Amino acid sequence: MKVNKLVYVLLLLFGIGILLTIIVLKRQETPEDQRAKQIILTYIEAKGLDIHPGTEQYARFMKGILLGEYPELTGENSAFIKNQDELSYVLKYAGENMYWGIERFFRRKYQEPDIEEANPPSK
Repeated sequence: MKVNKLVYVLLLLFGIGILLTIIVLKRQETPEDQRAKQIILTYIEAKGLDIHPGTEQYARFMKGILLGEYPELTGENSAFIKNQDELSYVLKYAGENMYWGIERFFRRKYQEPDIEEANPPSK
């Protein structure tokens, strides 16, 4: 019985240690990230959207930015993005923040699948 309690306590301490490590190692925002976030929040406010950082809707919005669903934000002649650098900041920020929940902590960089290209159809 004492061994079981010891195992549970050690597992609990290990889990707490992992959570603390994740919190401590969380990446700090760079000035570019701060500028991108400011641009995105300005867009959200201007459009009257009910989206807040750290929510599932925000993560979906970030994915939508990458998919080009918001041309007023990332398209040519955007009133929100002044130059190519700011566009790259916004796209980088959106790519880093399009995850929600547990996948946010355990995400891996995307790798293309190792498959052969399809042959073109024969005529």
